[in-house]
Amino acid sequence: MSPITLWSFKRMKILLISPWRNVWVDYFKKFFETKGHTLDYYPQLVVRNAHHYDVLISGWADAGVKWLSRHPKLCSKYICWVRSYEYWHNNMSKINWENIDNVLFTNKAIRDGMVQHKHIGLDKTTMVHNAIDLDRVGYKEKKAGKKVLFLADLNFKKGIPLLMQIAMKLPDYKFYIYGNVDSKRDYEYLRYYNLPNLFVCGYEKDICGLFDKMNYILLTSPVEGNPNCIIEGMASGLKPVVHRFVGSEDQYPFYWDTIDEAVTLLTEDKYESLEYRKWVEDKYDMWEVYKSLEEVLMPKEGK
Repeated sequence: MSPITLWSFKRMKILLISPWRNVWVDYFKKFFETKGHTLDYYPQLVVRNAHHYDVLISGWADAGVKWLSRHPKLCSKYICWVRSYEYWHNNMSKINWENIDNVLFTNKAIRDGMVQHKHIGLDKTTMVHNAIDLDRVGYKEKKAGKKVLFLADLNFKKGIPLLMQIAMKLPDYKFYIYGNVDSKRDYEYLRYYNLPNLFVCGYEKDICGLFDKMNYILLTSPVEGNPNCIIEGMASGLKPVVHRFVGSEDQYPFYWDTIDEAVTLLTEDKYESLEYRKWVEDKYDMWEVYKSLEEVLMPKEGK
């Protein structure tokens, strides 16, 4: 490709739609506006406004994308993400994928599943891992200890029984759950066992402040996409203790498959705080990751 990139000859007007303003929305907006583009964010599709834009990007393959795919185009290019939630819970066959120009994935297994089930062709897919602004998440050397962070909304998808079994194996460790309580069922499960070393702490806005108080960040989910909490935790210097979920193999430096393996990662002497930061710098820096969107955003010839 010519060293003259998209940014040099085309200023794009981008409409980004996502019902939740997650941190990745802010990263995305910062990246494109720094490159000289206009990016407007809306929580839902406003049809009368869409024709003012060159590209419409949906953060989720939801009802709005279904509607867009079944009506005449409002702008020249439609792009949407398919994440873990929609892939496992929504009916992908309800979307007319012929009218979606490119589909973005954070997880290779989900991308391969969409292709295998003939929803889309491989040529319409792009892998774009979640990315972070490394200026936002500062590094501070961490060391082995006995404080374990579990950063997730409390619900059935997060592997709560696995978390509890690990906590039972390590009674002298403290496990802190930070996030909203989405499921009363799982909350009652925790209350029933009432483990003295497991604490449900609720939502915390200052995530970076939490990182500096902890020694490890734990993930027990059987299914995920590309969880930002682990990426940000590693960027801060925390050791990741990640269950091998579907499609996880290329995302993090090591995993556990059994409770005993998780316990080993939490109790062994090996702890390489700076290496965890470098892993994120090499793989998840938003200024590098989002470059892969340049050709995706390129307008088709003749447009």
